[in-house]
Amino acid sequence: MTAPEDRPRPRIPGCVRNGLRILFGAALAGCWTPALHTIPETHTKYDSLPEPALSRLAAARADLEAGHAEDARSALDVLSAEFPDNIAVGACLQEAELAAAESGGEKPDLRDRYRKRAEEHPTVASLVLAARLEPDADKAVRLLDRAETEDPHCAWSSYGRAWLAARAGDWKEARDRVVRAKAADPGHMPTLWLETWMLARAGSPAQAITSLSTWIERARGDPRIDPRLVRDAELDRALLAVLEGDPKQARRYLAEIEDVPGTAARRRTIEAGADQELGEGAAALAAAKDAERVKPDDLLPAVQQALLHEIWLGDPVAAEADWKRALEISRSDSALGSLLERMRARVRLERSAAARATPAQGAGGPASPADRRP
Repeated sequence: MTAPEDRPRPRIPGCVRNGLRILFGAALAGCWTPALHTIPETHTKYDSLPEPALSRLAAARADLEAGHAEDARSALDVLSAEFPDNIAVGACLQEAELAAAESGGEKPDLRDRYRKRAEEHPTVASLVLAARLEPDADKAVRLLDRAETEDPHCAWSSYGRAWLAARAGDWKEARDRVVRAKAADPGHMPTLWLETWMLARAGSPAQAITSLSTWIERARGDPRIDPRLVRDAELDRALLAVLEGDPKQARRYLAEIEDVPGTAARRRTIEAGADQELGEGAAALAAAKDAERVKPDDLLPAVQQALLHEIWLGDPVAAEADWKRALEISRSDSALGSLLERMRARVRLERSAAARATPAQGAGGPASPADRRP
C-alpha cells in the first residue's frame, strides 16, 4: 500500500506480526472472495424501514448509547410492535432489554421469553431473535433452520448459521452460508460484515481494508447497525494497516475512531504495533504498557513489551520479567495463540536462565533470526 522508500525503515519482527495476527483472529486458508467496493440498499421487510422509523430508531440508539436503557427499551418496544418482521429493530430491542435489566440490577436472561414466543408464534423474526439469545449452538441452529423453512429468502437465517459456523471454525460452512445470505439479500449488512471479517482472516489485508472501508462508510450513522460493531470494524482496519506495513495509515485510521469506553486496550495495542513499525521503540513500549494497564489479562501487550525490551531496547532483565508475566497470563487462556505464546515465554525464560549460568556467552546472546525476520 505504501510507496517504496530510498532507505530501509525498521520493521515489526516476525514474531510480533504473528502476535498481532493472533490478536486479529484465526486464519482462513486462501482468498475466497473479492474485495467489497459497493453495497446495494436492502429492500427486505426484515431490514428496510421508512425514513421516519429510521429516525426513531436512531433516537433510541442514541438513548441506549447514552446509558438511558429504559427510555430506549420503551421506544423500541413501540417500534417493534409497528414493524414486527423487522429483525434489525428486534435485535436492537433485545440489546436495550439486556441493558435495562443490568442497569436495574436484574439478571438479564431473556432466553426463555424469546424461546416461548418463537414456539407459540413461529415467524422468521421470532425464530431468528430466539436463536440470537440461544447459548446452545445446536438449539440455535434448529431455530434458524425453522426460520429458513418459513422463508428461504431471508438472509438472517443463513447469516446466523454462518456466524455459528465461523465461531466453531467450520470455514467451509461459513463461506457457503455467507454466499446463500448474499443471494437472498446482497445488501444485508451483518452478512457483509462477517464476509469482510473472514476475508481479513484469510490473510488478505489489502483486500480486507478495501472491504472494511466500504462497509464502514455505509454503516456509520445507520441506526440498524450496532455502533460497537462499527467501532470494532474501524479498529480491525487500523490493525490490518499495521499488518500491511502501513503504520502511518494505521495512525490516520485510529485518529478517526471515537475514543469510547471498552476500546482503549485494543487501540493502544494497535498503536504499539504502529509505533514499533515506525521505529519508535519508546512510544511502542509506552502504548503496550497502557494497554496492559487497561486490560491486564490480555496476553499480547505483555508479549509486545517483552519483545521490545529484548530485541529493540537491549534490556534482558526487563524482558525476563515481561516473559514471566506473559507466561502467567497465558496459563489462564486455552486459546491456541496463548498456548503458542506460553511456549515462547518458557523458551525465553530458559534462555535467560542459561545465559545467567554461562555469563561468558553474553547476556542472552543475539536475538534469533525469527525475531529479526520482517
